[in-house]
Amino acid sequence: MTDSEHNQLLPRLADQLDELATAVQAVSSDKRSQTEMWGFAFPALDRIELASVANILADRIREHAPLDIDADESQWLVDAASRVSVIKATIVPQLYGGNPNAASAYLVSLYGLERILDRFLGWDGNPEIAKLPAKLARRVSAASTRVAHVERDTSDLEAKVQVILSAHEAADQLPIDLDILRAALDNVKSLEEQAIKAQERISGAEAAISHAKSEAQKHANDAEKLVNQCDEAYRITTTTGLAAAFDQRGEKLRKSTNWWVGLLVVALGAGCWLGVHRVAALSSVLSRDTLNWGAIALHMVLSVVSVGAPLWFAWIATKQIQQRFKLAEDYAFKASVAKAYEGYRKEAARIDPEFEARLFASALTRLEEAPLRMIESEPSHGGPWHELIASEGFKRALETSTDLAERAYGIALSALPSKLTRSKAANATTSGSPESLHGESGRDAAAQ
Repeated sequence: MTDSEHNQLLPRLADQLDELATAVQAVSSDKRSQTEMWGFAFPALDRIELASVANILADRIREHAPLDIDADESQWLVDAASRVSVIKATIVPQLYGGNPNAASAYLVSLYGLERILDRFLGWDGNPEIAKLPAKLARRVSAASTRVAHVERDTSDLEAKVQVILSAHEAADQLPIDLDILRAALDNVKSLEEQAIKAQERISGAEAAISHAKSEAQKHANDAEKLVNQCDEAYRITTTTGLAAAFDQRGEKLRKSTNWWVGLLVVALGAGCWLGVHRVAALSSVLSRDTLNWGAIALHMVLSVVSVGAPLWFAWIATKQIQQRFKLAEDYAFKASVAKAYEGYRKEAARIDPEFEARLFASALTRLEEAPLRMIESEPSHGGPWHELIASEGFKRALETSTDLAERAYGIALSALPSKLTRSKAANATTSGSPESLHGESGRDAAAQ
C-alpha cells in the first residue's frame, strides 16, 4: 500500500461512519427512545441521537486527522473500518428489531473505536492552558512564542528555497537544453522543408487526381452511351437476323414451290400425252370388227396405270404447292412482324409502357407459333382416291343417294362407244342363244 493510500484510510473511515449514521436513521421511523421502548436500563436516546454519535466521531476524524500515517499504524485503521462494517451489518438492524441490547452494543462499540482512534487524533480540540500543570503550561507558552517567531520569519522560506533549487537545476540543464533546442530547431526546419515539398507533391497529385477523375467520368459516360448503343444494336441485330432467317426460309419455300409447279406442269403434260396415246391405242382396238376382250382389258389397265401415275404425282405436287405456299406466307408474315417490331416498340414505349408490353407479348405469340400447324391441321391422305373417299362431299353424296354405285355404272356404260354394244349383240347372235341376245338387248336398253 502506498503512502497516499495510507493517508486516505482516515477519510474513508469518516465516510463509513457517516454511512453508519444514515443506516441508523433509516432503520425505522419510530421516534421513541430506547428507554421508552425497553425501560430505564437502556439508553435514553432515539434513533436520531444514536446516529449523531457516529456523525460526531466522523467530524472529529476529519478535523484532527494527521497528514501522515505510518504503514504500521494503517492496519489499526483497516481493522477499525471492518468493525464499522460489522456494526452496520449486524447491530443496526437489531436497534428496532426486537433486541433491546442492540443500542448498548452500538454505543459501546463506537466508544471503543473512539478510544482506539485517540492515538491518531490526539487531544480533542484545544485544551485550555489553565488545566495543564504549571511547569508544562510555561513550557508550552515559551514554545508557542518561539514557534510564532519562527513561523513569521520563515513563512516564505520554503518557497524561496524551492525557487532557488529550481533555478539551479535549470541552470545545470541549460547547456543541454540549448543543444536539444538547436537540434530540435534544425529538425523542425528540415521537417518544414519536407512538408513544403510534400505539399507541392500533394497539390500536383490532387490536380492529377482531379484530371483523372474528370477523364474517368467522361469515359464512364462514353462507356454508358456505348453500352446503350450496343444494346440497341443487339436488339436491332437480333430482330433483323430473325427477320432475315424467316425471309430466307420463306424464299427457300417459294423456290421449292416453283420447282413443284414445274413438276406439276410436267406431270400434267405427261398425263395428257400418255392419255392421248392410250386413248388412240384403245380406240384402234375398239374399231376392229371383232373385239378382243383380253386386249381391251390389257389396254384399259395400261391406260389406267400410265395415266394414273402422272396424275398421282400431279396430286402430290398440288398438295406440296398448297402446303409450301401456306408455310411461305407464314414465314413472310413472321419476317414482317420481326422487321416492324423495333419501330413499333419505340413508338409504343413513347406512348405507354403497358402498350409496349402488350406489343411484345403479341409479337412473341406470333413468332412462337410453329409453322407445322399449317400442315398438322389438315388430314394426311395416302392418295387421291383416299382423299376423295374421306372428303365431306363424297360422304354427303353417299348419305343422300343410296344407288350412287349403280348410277355410276350406268354412266360408265353410256360412255362406251356404240360399236362395242353392237359387237356384243353380234357375238350373242352367232352364239345362237335368243335368251342371251334378249338379255343383252335388255341391258342395253336399261343402260340407255
